Amino acid sequence: MAATEVNRLPAHWTDALIAALDSRDSEDVSLAVAAGTTAEKIDGDAEGLRLALARVAGVTTHVDSTRLRALRAVSENRPLPPDLFEFLLAHLAPETPVADRLFAVDVASVAALTNEQFRRLAGLAADLGPMELDRLLPVFAKSSDAETGQRLARSLLDSDAVDGLVPEKLRLAFSKFDAAVAEAARPLLERPQADAEERAAKLEQLLDAVGTGDARRGQTVFQSSKAVCSSCHAIGYLGGTVGPDLTRIGQIRNERDLLEAILYPSASFVRSYEPVVVLTKAGQVHSGVPRDEDGDTLTLATAADKTVVIPREDVEEMRPGTISIMPAGLDKQLTPQELADLVAFLKNAK
Repeated sequence: MAATEVNRLPAHWTDALIAALDSRDSEDVSLAVAAGTTAEKIDGDAEGLRLALARVAGVTTHVDSTRLRALRAVSENRPLPPDLFEFLLAHLAPETPVADRLFAVDVASVAALTNEQFRRLAGLAADLGPMELDRLLPVFAKSSDAETGQRLARSLLDSDAVDGLVPEKLRLAFSKFDAAVAEAARPLLERPQADAEERAAKLEQLLDAVGTGDARRGQTVFQSSKAVCSSCHAIGYLGGTVGPDLTRIGQIRNERDLLEAILYPSASFVRSYEPVVVLTKAGQVHSGVPRDEDGDTLTLATAADKTVVIPREDVEEMRPGTISIMPAGLDKQLTPQELADLVAFLKNAK
């Protein structure tokens, strides 16, 4: 059921899914959640399916990723009960698998949060990686609570991931706060970008360690939840398609090129993977790589596991982007040795 491309689940499928969601078998429940959350429109007992998914989210014995996916499906514009909000926050911790962190961010991005929940979320922003932070920022455009804005500004000033964020998203995140918050956020909104000399100096410093890299260890880094390279890039038959295929990247790029692409993904773009920034008439900002244009809609790949479909009539402006959807800041998440190993692995991909 999950693998089908139907947007409407037949009523008898819905009945079967509800029965499976209420099963005691964890594997059945996980499969039913995957199937029940892929359809945009559900015929039959849609409310019954929503309630069944909500029950799954609240069962502590189910697999965490299953609970998060079920919670995402039923949270849009709805309050988050305190116990489920605590469950969500626990999965924003750095040691959580990246897929679960992104599901937790997605829940927060659609739920109707209280001021206190906004404040606690803002306080955690400093500990988030560039991928999660990029997806979480638009959440704060829903808030005008001054304490939330102050906490968010303080957190982002302490964040290692903030340099990779799209400037428009930063401005949007602070758009509804008062003048005092705007003043606190001013260093973020006016922060200078690293110039060419700074980038070159950092590259030279890290290049000294590249010679110690081990390709086998680098493959582990490439596939790890820490770097999540394989979620966007393929090598051979494995990996994602959001970014360029890296199967033969070692034939055409030297160690310096590879290290620069990892540290500064926005320095240059591969043809057909150039980002665009789309501003909608409703004031939303989307940054991503165009994937499909059928005349009436524009589809953007905004992350490894996320696309946005925008009706053409809703587009206010579309312009070339300057920030890659590949997050910057990997040098903050990986050790120098892990970076060296990753470069060795990529250089060996021929």
